Amino acid sequence: TTGTTGTTGTSTGTTGSTGTNSIPPNVLIYNYGDPTAIQVDYVNPDGTGNSQYFGFSAQTLLATPNPKANTFAFAYAPNASIQSYDVYSNSSVNATGAQQLTHLGFAFVFSLQYTPDGSKIVFVAQTQLGANNLYVMNADGSSLNTLDAADDAYVASDGQSISYTKQDSNQNGQIWTITIAGGSMTQITADNWDHFSPQFSKDVSHLAWAAAPNGMSYDVFAATASGSGLTQISSANGDNAVSPSWNSDGTKIAYVLEAASNTLLTGIYTVSASGAGAAQIVANPVANEGLFWTNAVGSLIGGRRPAMLVGRSYHIVRLRRKGFHIR
Repeated sequence: TTGTTGTTGTSTGTTGSTGTNSIPPNVLIYNYGDPTAIQVDYVNPDGTGNSQYFGFSAQTLLATPNPKANTFAFAYAPNASIQSYDVYSNSSVNATGAQQLTHLGFAFVFSLQYTPDGSKIVFVAQTQLGANNLYVMNADGSSLNTLDAADDAYVASDGQSISYTKQDSNQNGQIWTITIAGGSMTQITADNWDHFSPQFSKDVSHLAWAAAPNGMSYDVFAATASGSGLTQISSANGDNAVSPSWNSDGTKIAYVLEAASNTLLTGIYTVSASGAGAAQIVANPVANEGLFWTNAVGSLIGGRRPAMLVGRSYHIVRLRRKGFHIR
């Protein structure tokens, strides 16, 4: 359904499509399209049953469902001519009638996710002065706290652990973890690679992320939650494999391949956790970064599946900034 113009806060703007946040278990959620019209779909792990989830226009950066309520949180700019985003919530990804949760006018919102119990929102945003920060607030927008500098962040299924990317002095992203209360801050990577988009496995025992060891392209890597046992999962061969996400039992990882060498290869892939048997399950030449594999059991009402990050990802901006060729 195409959105309409509505009023949110003190300004008006064009909303995107709406959609529902009730989706089946054990599906991969991904997004595609150009910056003016993004669509979010979900698909079974074998590539069947592709269905539209929701869509949105250029004024909405990304959106995420609350696993405990029939609501979404989304980053939205009320004025299409001003790059000033805040976080809103509504029963759909639609600015009409939405509740404004932040009032800070961010230059960009990079990631956005509810905790599994739906009580908090974790997000990374850039201030108008150019500072990228990791924030946590209650689901109603109260008690906003800044935890650290960050480029992206992902909440684990335990509702306490956060994996995130923070830029080092060489402008490379390094992987860190922290608790939602701001404790146990731990650096996982410390090298000259550029890393980003870390996600915990569902049992919080492992991490997977994208990294560029040769400075030429990104591949997916996995390790224990402490960073040991680093394993290369994908072989992008000069293209970019990004946005890894684990299945429920930790035996498989899905990722997005952006193939500048051959756009027919661009799409969603699954592979074993050891890196064997990579298979393209969705061929889509305009697939974007940003992917989540939901739990194999559970439902929205039961609240047993974790919150997820869906919608347009900022990583396409990161790839351009680092000088990588992408569509």
